[in-house]
Amino acid sequence: NSFCTLLAPPPKFPAPMDRLVRFVCSRKERELLTAALVVRLCMVVYSAIHDRLFAVHYTDIDYDVVTDGARAMWRDFPSAAASPFERVTYRYTPLLALVMIPNVTLFYAFGKLLLASCDVAAAWYAFDTFARTAPGASGNGTNTPNGTPILGGAPVAGSGGSGGVPSWRHPKFLLAAFLLFNPIVINVSTRGNSDMIVTFLVLAAVSSFARHSYAAAGVFLGLSVHVKIYPIVYVPCFACALLHRVAAGLARQADHPPAKPPSALVVKALFSPAFLTPLVTAALGVLAGAGLPTLLCYAWYGQQYLDEALLYHIGRIDHRHNFSPYWYPMYLGMAARDVPGVLGPEQPAPTDAWLKTGLVAFVPQMGALLAAAWVLRRNVAHAITVVTMIFVCFNKVCTVQYFVWFLPLLPFVFASGAGAKGAGGAGPVARGFALGLVWFSGIVVWMLMSVRVEFDGEPAYVPLWLASVFFFVMQVAVTRAVAGAAVAGQKHDYNL
Repeated sequence: NSFCTLLAPPPKFPAPMDRLVRFVCSRKERELLTAALVVRLCMVVYSAIHDRLFAVHYTDIDYDVVTDGARAMWRDFPSAAASPFERVTYRYTPLLALVMIPNVTLFYAFGKLLLASCDVAAAWYAFDTFARTAPGASGNGTNTPNGTPILGGAPVAGSGGSGGVPSWRHPKFLLAAFLLFNPIVINVSTRGNSDMIVTFLVLAAVSSFARHSYAAAGVFLGLSVHVKIYPIVYVPCFACALLHRVAAGLARQADHPPAKPPSALVVKALFSPAFLTPLVTAALGVLAGAGLPTLLCYAWYGQQYLDEALLYHIGRIDHRHNFSPYWYPMYLGMAARDVPGVLGPEQPAPTDAWLKTGLVAFVPQMGALLAAAWVLRRNVAHAITVVTMIFVCFNKVCTVQYFVWFLPLLPFVFASGAGAKGAGGAGPVARGFALGLVWFSGIVVWMLMSVRVEFDGEPAYVPLWLASVFFFVMQVAVTRAVAGAAVAGQKHDYNL
């Protein structure tokens, strides 16, 4: 039995929880979006109160860094000296500081409200994608296989019923659980972290791809790459999904099953104008979305922009607040570099090999990412979800905010019905929650060890590294289970 099967609970859930799910699924999308916005507004207000009363602030230190960068820009604007990089540790695009200038000129929480709104806007794009890609949808349809509306206050089946969408994998419930009312997502955005901007842009790209608006999809993806480098790994996902879309069309014309076009048709699609034209269109969109802002920032700040906002992240060495097991080799490499002989008299002379740990991390990462993009080509949302989890899992740096890169994407996998048992099919979501507990246990173990090192000052480096290894194993287990559900989902509904 697979790991996820062993953890699968019974499909029947407690009645109060079932009523909650039914209530969420019966709400209109705008009601859920409004409620989520209100919750975030309340948390932004709370953050101001918390920061005044407690020594440990609720606001993310990165928010203060960006605000200081915006203050530097505003102070010297519009001269060339108006640089956010005057603020030490400012490692972002200057456009982010430009957008955050109202933090200085209007009120401090402006940026938090903007970032929290990105959560809600991302959910809107997710709703739009679900509405357009459900089986039976024609461009903007909203029907499930049996004709029941999937959005807009639809009838919802119970956990063991039939007819309608099974409540446990209804998109509304999943988006509420993983995005709109997820405490991790709410906490990250209302603390002032900018990672949800990327999620918003990525979901906008997925929605545009669902509408066959390839230029818009490319622009949104390009903008996300400019804000954070990592979305560049989604390019193979979109390319493979586009190739499958064209190959499936050729298969229908030749009376072949569109789910698995013959290899000859895939090769034919690869050189078909139906594939090359939108591919070039999307590529130009990516170049415009990523290239133009990057050229603008380079023209403005030159090499300093490249060093601080781009090259720093490629060669980043982070041995604190880092869940990844790579932190310890990086830490030892820094020690060998800065203090010769610190690792013992028999330790060889330090070389750059110690400091290339981050680059070595890309090797298993890239292989797994490309494989996932191809295997999950029938559904680009599935591919992006799994690729993101693989990227976070094997990345040389992993912090809490990285989790919001994939949490909002999980509904696409669980809503596919992969592994569902019977008409009610609570299986995928239930397993997801069970695996989530396993994943969370890894976080708890790591935090217990990190307190000893980062707060108490104890030299408990090996126990902390072992906790990082344990968390890595839990991440691999969860990623494997989600990938398995996504692969099974390729045979079900919500083809995108």
